[in-house]
Amino acid sequence: MPGSPQEALDKFITALNQGDNEGMYNSLSSSARDTTLEHDWREIIRQQRETYGNLKVSLKKVKSTILRGEEAKLEVALTITLGNDRIPLDGETTLEREEGRWGISDSLIEGIVTAVGGYNEPEVKRVFGPDGCLVGDTLAGVHAPKRLSVLNPCVTVTGTVVYVYKKAFDGDQTFDLILDGPYLHLLNEDNLRNRHGGLHIEIVPADQARVIAPSVGQRVRATGPWVLDHHHGWNEIHPAWQVELIP
Repeated sequence: MPGSPQEALDKFITALNQGDNEGMYNSLSSSARDTTLEHDWREIIRQQRETYGNLKVSLKKVKSTILRGEEAKLEVALTITLGNDRIPLDGETTLEREEGRWGISDSLIEGIVTAVGGYNEPEVKRVFGPDGCLVGDTLAGVHAPKRLSVLNPCVTVTGTVVYVYKKAFDGDQTFDLILDGPYLHLLNEDNLRNRHGGLHIEIVPADQARVIAPSVGQRVRATGPWVLDHHHGWNEIHPAWQVELIP
């Protein structure tokens, strides 16, 4: 499928398997290139190849493709070959179309590197103040936090869940929330166009034993930092420290 999101993903995987770091980097969207720690993942992949002798990623299946304007979401099943091990990796990857080309704009690289043992899951100890806001690093537990700008370190919103996503490659559980009236100012144009008109909410792995993702149609109260995601352009609560069901 020339010029398709899947072709862009295939090119990225081919570049990775050939050890073509420049090709991998060029497969990213411009915003992802600006905020991805290229040296870190290049070095980790090099070390893994030296240790195990081979590192190969295979695209087993594209389970679904959703196109919304200049954004594509692919639900895919990958297999990572590392030495004699076969590691399955399923999740969603997001691509953006810029100047006629598709570029990977999310955490696919981080997901692959984590799967081969390059990044350890961050250990995060949450300490909250009496207002329910986190004491300490606002973005603790977030993968690639450089992609986020904190607009407000702690907000609480209420609304109705309109969409729940498959788990992303970085392990985040995400959903879109149609906000109640007092919180509509937290949205921007990209939220209205690309997030079902809602605020995007992300629960990071460090919190998932404590914070449970809701279902479509449920009303919830969510607390966390209000951030701008530079990879995509929309606003989020990321990470969501609390998600409570409400009447």
